[in-house]
Amino acid sequence: GVIVHKRRYIVRIRCVLADAPARSYLKGCKGHNAYHGCEKCTVKGTYLNGCVRYPTQSSNLRSDNSFRSYEHPYHHNYPSPLTNLKLGLVSQFPLDYLHLVCLGTVKRLLGTWTSGRLVNRLGRRQIAEISSKLLQFVPFFPTEFSRKPRSLAELSYWKGTEFRSFLLYTGPLALKNVLSKKHYEHFLQI
Repeated sequence: GVIVHKRRYIVRIRCVLADAPARSYLKGCKGHNAYHGCEKCTVKGTYLNGCVRYPTQSSNLRSDNSFRSYEHPYHHNYPSPLTNLKLGLVSQFPLDYLHLVCLGTVKRLLGTWTSGRLVNRLGRRQIAEISSKLLQFVPFFPTEFSRKPRSLAELSYWKGTEFRSFLLYTGPLALKNVLSKKHYEHFLQI
């Protein structure tokens, strides 16, 4: 524990919240884009279309014990300075929402709709209508939000917080009556 003003306080760490680069640094393991980079399972990635992808979802799961005993040496870069703590280096390091959902799923979905394969791409009028609706929200956006909505033409410059705002706040309004009912309901389930 910790002693403050002659009083002892017990300290327990429930989990470590960090983004992907910080987690790999703290744990001394490969980054999220490495061949052996998955933090939760032992899948080996394959290089496809310019990045490493993990093609299967049926790999063995990592455990705190297997991580500490270096059962999968290709996953480790160096011994973690946290190894000596009673801390689950797999179970107490949750994956972060910003990178998985906002910069993962939402970014990919919007990229597919705006510049993906022709069968999945929205028409120019639909993209223009969504962009127009997003820009109409700007005057009504609270100052507590760090970034105001931008057009889909600027999608390559969007930050994670913009994808989050789109998913949670502006997207459901901007996409309503623009997407087909099936695609709109799919977006709402993310």
